[in-house]
Amino acid sequence: MSDIKDVLINDLSNFWRLWRKITYSPVKRGEISLEQYWILQHLIKHGPITVRELSNFLGTTPSSVTLITKKMEKSNLLERVRGDPDDRTVTMSITEEGRKRWNEWQEKRKEALSHILSSLTAEEQEKLHILILKILSQTYAREKPEV
Repeated sequence: MSDIKDVLINDLSNFWRLWRKITYSPVKRGEISLEQYWILQHLIKHGPITVRELSNFLGTTPSSVTLITKKMEKSNLLERVRGDPDDRTVTMSITEEGRKRWNEWQEKRKEALSHILSSLTAEEQEKLHILILKILSQTYAREKPEV
């Protein structure tokens, strides 16, 4: 018989695939690319960013970021502003339309995940919450740099 850890690893992998499917639904529906999704997510969390900073974050070239963000600008998801006085620096920020669409996608995601969790009782949801927090806190504690 298989060790419970092996079973849990398989179960978590399956859950992760389901989570990604729900989380990236605007990508799956072809509304935006995965890179555009990451860019919007970054702008929501961290605010305006330069092309160079964003290329470092994505692990790609500034020219690739420029191509992606120009498409996003045409879709009114973000705004690109040239620096003053150095117009070589381009800073991007999310537009109201981009924020509105992001919020709509997140609401759909929340509804889908709530539907999944509805198969659990309130007590089971609380236990799951505690177990996830325990795993996360131990993982984050190991990631902290040593002083």
